[in-house]
Amino acid sequence: MNLKKTMRYTLFNRIWHWLTALAVLCIMLTVSARVYFLEQGQLSSFIQNFLSEKGFSLSEENSLSLAKTIRNQVWLWHVTLGHTIAILFLFKLGHMAYFRYFSSIKSTDSLSKIRNGISHLILTLLFFMLLTGESFILLPLPKVLNHTLREIHGFIGLYLFIPAIIFHVAFVFYLEMRVKSFQGTISKMIGGDHENE
Repeated sequence: MNLKKTMRYTLFNRIWHWLTALAVLCIMLTVSARVYFLEQGQLSSFIQNFLSEKGFSLSEENSLSLAKTIRNQVWLWHVTLGHTIAILFLFKLGHMAYFRYFSSIKSTDSLSKIRNGISHLILTLLFFMLLTGESFILLPLPKVLNHTLREIHGFIGLYLFIPAIIFHVAFVFYLEMRVKSFQGTISKMIGGDHENE
């Protein structure tokens, strides 16, 4: 069995990859929902208009309170997903430390180096997003520091992490479709590398 070839496609790595990808997708949806669809004032107006069309009335104060409750629920989902990703990340660190993962996937060809570099970049950005996110949620920090960490967390997520994920997906599809030696990468990340087991 070729350790370098199969280490990337172990059952642990595949499950971790897809669970993390699902959690990241869901957490991005909570951010998009809060920013683009659940702005408190607009949501309050929507609630009032909707109820008015159904023949009910709700005061502006109560509609704002309901809108805030909905936004808080979406925020709770965001936080819960963040904790889930943090736990997955800790499992990944433990797995990499135990198997010395990075040393097992050293490559000489430039495309493999780029692929591995993207993976390392995503893990690094994920680490800093988790560090800042968990810090301002779990620690009793001064208001100014809390706000600064929120800003850093949002900046990393919006301007660094999301573009890195998009580039990762695009690069994987490029390798899958254009580079013969990498064909089957996606199917291996789903079903494993049976040829080298």
